[in-house]
Amino acid sequence: MKQYLIKTNNLTKKFKKQTAVDNLSLTIYPGDIYALLGLNGSGKTTFMKLVLQHIFPTSGEISQSIRYDQIGVIVETPTFYDDLNGYDNLKLHAKLTNVSYDKIDEVLETVGLTKDKKQVKKYSLGMKQRLAIARALLTSPKLLILDEPINGLDPTGVYEIRNLLTKINVDYNITIIISSHILAEVESIATRYGIIHKGQSIVEFNADEIANHTKAVVVELVDYAQFRKLEETLKTKEGFIASAFLDKKGYFYGDARFIAEVENEYSIENTSLEKYFIAITGGVRGI
Repeated sequence: MKQYLIKTNNLTKKFKKQTAVDNLSLTIYPGDIYALLGLNGSGKTTFMKLVLQHIFPTSGEISQSIRYDQIGVIVETPTFYDDLNGYDNLKLHAKLTNVSYDKIDEVLETVGLTKDKKQVKKYSLGMKQRLAIARALLTSPKLLILDEPINGLDPTGVYEIRNLLTKINVDYNITIIISSHILAEVESIATRYGIIHKGQSIVEFNADEIANHTKAVVVELVDYAQFRKLEETLKTKEGFIASAFLDKKGYFYGDARFIAEVENEYSIENTSLEKYFIAITGGVRGI
């Protein structure tokens, strides 16, 4: 059996009357670039805080095969001493974490900031994100957790961060968890996906299994009313999972039983991960 890095079983976290994480069961394996996907408020950040022990479960279990000091974390907007340059910021962090200063040049070279000596307040957002990754790498973590790491970056910044994360995953053998609700951020680099909705785990799959999930019955329709009528019929079929009405088309997802039952009546297409995500999370429909 493959050894897990992090495994949760019916993990639940309640804040008074609000259930932020609800019987969540996920598995992250060593070497994964794990894309944790969900709409805003789906429980992604709460899950990360539970892994980091910033908060503790109300019930359920979370098991880890690594120590907490082997986890690096990068939040959406990293903070630094703005009047210092990147090297001096990392020097302070190295002192706090008892890391040799010799490591600083190595991690700055990894993220492409070796020759940059200007104050951090003059950095672009993309440069700050790369510096945050360098800071996380100082302690030689086995796991990096990134909460919405590419939000607000321009296309060049997004490209640079994605390439950097792939490099870190391969060259340093670091497992990465990326929280996001924007699929384009992670689709080109993720090796494994977990989709959560309203605090619950909906589905997990490897990157090479996407086609098994995104295959759908696709029907051109006149309007949303026609979609609803067809949906009422198709959702009674065995193996039906979810549906969405987008761009005057109905997308109906299900397992192999569902596809086999309706394939002679309607067209079957391999759709995008984005459309599948919208359907199973009950996202906005194109009415």
